[in-house]
Amino acid sequence: MTTFAKTVFTAILIFTFSTGLRAQVQLFPMSINAPVNNAELVGIATQYVESLVKGEFKAADALIASNFMIYHAGGDSLNKEALIKIWKSYHADATGLSFTNGEILAMTIKEGPSKGDWALIWGLASWTPNVTKQPVYSYTHMALQIEKGKVIKSYQFEDNLAVMMQMGYQLVPPVTTSRQ
Repeated sequence: MTTFAKTVFTAILIFTFSTGLRAQVQLFPMSINAPVNNAELVGIATQYVESLVKGEFKAADALIASNFMIYHAGGDSLNKEALIKIWKSYHADATGLSFTNGEILAMTIKEGPSKGDWALIWGLASWTPNVTKQPVYSYTHMALQIEKGKVIKSYQFEDNLAVMMQMGYQLVPPVTTSRQ
């Protein structure tokens, strides 16, 4: 390969990877302030999780803004009323709901589309479904946006496949037809 061809090939590779990477990251500088002990944000996030897990729905309602939305990695978004309704069904369909081994990081994003106060929570959710009577465990991560003392937005991530397999579901490969 000539020097010119190598140069062109290298330029194409750099262009391809640099544009592909840009599509996956924000193109503006983001200033983040991560205070070590923001007791207010940590307290609101803790109360939010504890009220839902303990089934204290009046307390949860008081901590959730009227324009609240929650987003999941693999599911539909829910508003405040739908969130409380689904948590009531969790309590009706399972026992021993808990969230342990958790950590909370409070932070403030100063600019950009995610501007505001956030609490990042991760820990181990567990419960025992009434149907299977077998405990289920799920490492869970939540990013809560907090405004004026209320949770206005939540992003929640967990491994739904691991949860389903613990509940007895099995993956079945699709049926394929062989071509002859």
